Amino acid sequence: MQNVRQNDFNTMGWHDGTMRRYSLRGGITLEVDVRPAGWISNARLLFPIVRTKDGWSGMTPNDHRLAAEFLSVITGRRFSAASIAACERAGLALHDPDAYGPREPLSHWSTPDGLPFRARCGVGGQLGVWAGWMQA
Repeated sequence: MQNVRQNDFNTMGWHDGTMRRYSLRGGITLEVDVRPAGWISNARLLFPIVRTKDGWSGMTPNDHRLAAEFLSVITGRRFSAASIAACERAGLALHDPDAYGPREPLSHWSTPDGLPFRARCGVGGQLGVWAGWMQA
């Protein structure tokens, strides 16, 4: 574990609970937003951005597989490496450094209690995938 951040009224999104950050091998980061009752509202798997002479590198095919497995495990829905790669290509095609990724989520659904969830991919400031409640 790298750190636990206590959320407050200056935190985007949730104003209570914590955000827990874990370092994984290869420079990968796992971030989990935990609500006061203990349920997870958002989870992110972020890959290191590597600068190259042509700009920066995206996810590798192995990263696509890992991202798909991560989303499948945390959501209970099926994701493929091909869908992650397609989402990344769509985000890169925007040519917008301020865009996190494509506007269309990888998937969206509601829980039995009606909470809206989305899974997304990111290519801008956050290279990776995430899923959670109320993702724009």
